[in-house]
Amino acid sequence: MDYLIKLFKYRNAGVKEYWFVDPEKNRITVYNFMHDTIEEYAFGDIVSVGIYEDFLIKVSDM
Repeated sequence: MDYLIKLFKYRNAGVKEYWFVDPEKNRITVYNFMHDTIEEYAFGDIVSVGIYEDFLIKVSDM
């Protein structure tokens, strides 16, 4: 429930991109509010940060 409330509040507050990192499911969900897209990644994937050009993150390296 908290997850959905935060998603709604962040979008309405003008946040451009919201990442939900779920270590139990080995999954990253990226909500890009600027482009109205949702993308899912595994921890081993390289994820492009949508609000910064050429900025990539590999969560498993953190």
